[in-house]
Amino acid sequence: QNDTLTEISIDNERADEVGNIYKNYNVMVNKINQMIAELKASALNQKKMELRLMQLQINPHFIYNSLDNVNCRLMMMGEFDVANKISDLVNYMRYNMKNPDKASTLQKEIEMIESYMHVLELQYEDRIKLTVEIPEQFMPCSIPKMLLQPLVENAVMHGIENVDPN
Repeated sequence: QNDTLTEISIDNERADEVGNIYKNYNVMVNKINQMIAELKASALNQKKMELRLMQLQINPHFIYNSLDNVNCRLMMMGEFDVANKISDLVNYMRYNMKNPDKASTLQKEIEMIESYMHVLELQYEDRIKLTVEIPEQFMPCSIPKMLLQPLVENAVMHGIENVDPN
């Protein structure tokens, strides 16, 4: 099946008004063919985007399930501290991926920062500690999601990472 109109273009060698009509007709056929090609490319791109979106949705579920399996295994081995850190990581990842453009409360952001810091404790052990001193009245305030995390991450990276632990 051919999705173009090239079969119905008209050969034209005339130089009069009828030749002009043929010429304009052929121009119109070419534009229609071009639009058909663009629509096909757009539909193909849309299908690719839909497939990519489905892949992006599958990957987090795979990661969550895998981490849950590791978490269960760690608990069975008595490694409760590491298992709790993995739980914090999973909660943090789920929070970040769910409605990323939606606002959050300061309290929820602080909870997620605490989860983030628990995960970092695996790497930094006793070298890192989070202290939160925010009056309770501000906790329900709405703030953009993930506003605090880059600040905390930069503080850790630039404030602790380059410091000699000894």
